[in-house]
Amino acid sequence: MSFTDRDKIKKTVIEIVAAVLDIPEADISEDMELDADLRIDSLALYEIVVEAEDRFSMRISNDEADGLNTVGEAIDFIAGRAGRG
Repeated sequence: MSFTDRDKIKKTVIEIVAAVLDIPEADISEDMELDADLRIDSLALYEIVVEAEDRFSMRISNDEADGLNTVGEAIDFIAGRAGRG
């Protein structure tokens, strides 16, 4: 996977998180923790996962979603999945 592909995934993930949380995309960085920094609750996480599954045409299990702690981990997880083809 090229750097450009990861950048596209990062942009999309940040768009999704910003839309669900109704905050500016500029306020979201890769090192932010989903729960502590962004205060993502289970409902918001579900909305983010469903939107990511739709946009990236993949399935993300509850266990996989629960294992993601930061925005960057979510980006890397999706990038890794996308890279498998």
